Amino acid sequence: MFKKAISLLLSLMLIVTSLSVTIISVSAADGSVYKVAGVDALTGDGPNWQPDASLSPDNVMTAKEDGTYVKVYTDVAVMNDYQIKVVENTADGNFNWYGVDGGEDNFTFNVKSVCDVTITFNPETLKITVTGEGVEIPTELVIDSMRAVGNGDGNWLNGVGWDPAADENLMTEVEPKVYEITYTDLEAYDNYQVKFAANGSWAANWGGVYAGSGVETPAGFNSNDNITVEVPYELADVTLRLDLTNFDFATKKGATFTVTVTDKTGGEETTVATEETIEATEETTVATEPETTEATTAATEAPKGLTVNATSNYFPAFSTFVKEG
Repeated sequence: MFKKAISLLLSLMLIVTSLSVTIISVSAADGSVYKVAGVDALTGDGPNWQPDASLSPDNVMTAKEDGTYVKVYTDVAVMNDYQIKVVENTADGNFNWYGVDGGEDNFTFNVKSVCDVTITFNPETLKITVTGEGVEIPTELVIDSMRAVGNGDGNWLNGVGWDPAADENLMTEVEPKVYEITYTDLEAYDNYQVKFAANGSWAANWGGVYAGSGVETPAGFNSNDNITVEVPYELADVTLRLDLTNFDFATKKGATFTVTVTDKTGGEETTVATEETIEATEETTVATEPETTEATTAATEAPKGLTVNATSNYFPAFSTFVKEG
């Protein structure tokens, strides 16, 4: 009986020791835990990249004696544009995201044949490496198609909202690496939003800040900025142009975009009601004469939208667009 008790005690001690080793193996000296966040095809985390190690234990990285952290995925399927980041879960509950060289760009790799994929992260240099028999690290961006993607409504983006694979918004390559599409008969509105997405997914996309009609502007690769276009005319055509002639895949810089707004009425610009304008006119309606009420009604006839910005580390910033009336 005594021997059985000793044996049971030793077994419990081994279990506790094993658990302790496991905890130490995934935690840094400062208490940080590192995990892989990325596309669902690799991590199984769904469309939203999960930063929390406690909610995604299968993607937690293991600490090595050399100070690096490693995660091995077995039998990874053939696919292009796997994208990942490494997320540090700090002891005080914060999440630090690391992409290429510790920056904002997702690390991208292709798997050309089914294989085990090893992801290594060095917290000193912030460098990510991905290896495997079938792994290929792309050195250039191959573009098979380009689409305009945004808060589609009516004629804008042919009514398609935030779908990077929608053929309705397939752009024409008018020159090598230059893409265009035109939308006609758009109503006056100050919150048309758009990005450009390559190859039917968000893996490679461009956004930026609209600087005015006809102004060529830098396009940011996988930027968080939606291009927000104002159409100040009662009726207008809008041409979107993305120029990748000078785009450098290594630096992710050199792309430009141009938005050209063409007035089809030949008249003056129309005042576009913003959310602030609408609120002000509603207050005025209560305290003014009927003449002011009529002006208020006219102002609110312009299309209105509710914009909810949402960002993630994989999907670029986008907005849910609701157009009333």
